[in-house]
Amino acid sequence: MEKIMDNYSNVLLAQVIKAYLVESKSHRRIQEEILKIDAPVRGGGFVAMNILHHFGIDGAKKGILNRSSLEEEYKNAVGSYKKALELLEKTINFQ
Repeated sequence: MEKIMDNYSNVLLAQVIKAYLVESKSHRRIQEEILKIDAPVRGGGFVAMNILHHFGIDGAKKGILNRSSLEEEYKNAVGSYKKALELLEKTINFQ
């Protein structure tokens, strides 16, 4: 998994996180639009899903920053999810 993460800049990783947590985009759309990798209808989005899972982000978090503030999420976050929120805030100047 670390090898996959090494292929992407912090900016790109933050864009993936934002697309899922804020924009509620699917794994397939994130993979196609942000990572610029083909994502077939069947089985597509695997790379995007792996990136999100690396940061402790699963389906329950999809669109969470539309229902909760970044500050509130950060206050309750632990581990790799907390790191994802820090990356989002630092890299994208998330408000």
